[in-house]
Amino acid sequence: MHETEAQIVPQLMRPKEAAKYLGISANTLLSMLKRGEIDCFRPDGYRMWLRKIDLDQWIDRLKMQRYEVVPPRNEKLLKENRQKKRKATELAEAQ
Repeated sequence: MHETEAQIVPQLMRPKEAAKYLGISANTLLSMLKRGEIDCFRPDGYRMWLRKIDLDQWIDRLKMQRYEVVPPRNEKLLKENRQKKRKATELAEAQ
């Protein structure tokens, strides 16, 4: 069985196609490219190309940021802060 060209050559997209794939505007994608959030390359020094694998990795990083573990609440510190607020309120009322 022969490999097709799509299997040999990594999937490449122009910025407009990549923006549509990501579900964002082309201007947003261009801003992200300028900030270096997503990689692109210019084989001819002019036209930008993006690899689908790079876009998928960006999506994965975004998902990981959304599901970062939130540290447990420090109940002792919260209790101390509530007590301080209560004392401050009592002092203000006493005056």
